[in-house]
Amino acid sequence: MPDGRDDVPEDAYSTSGNRGQYTIMVPSHDLVIVRRGLDYGRQGFDRWGLVREVLKAFDIVPAE
Repeated sequence: MPDGRDDVPEDAYSTSGNRGQYTIMVPSHDLVIVRRGLDYGRQGFDRWGLVREVLKAFDIVPAE
């Protein structure tokens, strides 16, 4: 996928809020991730990288 989430479940989607806040849903794993970031002017938070790490932590996907 062009947004860098090739290895994230297809049903994953997210919403973004003010200053780096995200809510990410992965229905196939009954998973909701909330990031309450406070990024003042900083760009480039990797939300799909966060999803990958959470899935690894819960042994939902094999570690590389």
